[in-house]
Amino acid sequence: MRFKPYSAKVIYRKLKLQQPVVSRHLNILKNAGIVSRKQEGQKIYYCICTENETVESLTKYFC
Repeated sequence: MRFKPYSAKVIYRKLKLQQPVVSRHLNILKNAGIVSRKQEGQKIYYCICTENETVESLTKYFC
């Protein structure tokens, strides 16, 4: 998911977790400003917010 938007469906399939679990955690990350959310019709896409200070720190440390 690094800097490319993914649909919620793709994310939960890649993680092999149930949709409600992933949706709940994505919502927490969105509220924290770590991911952004964009709705196109019935699909919702999530992307990592690169301008977030926490994301920048984690990227420098782990990547």
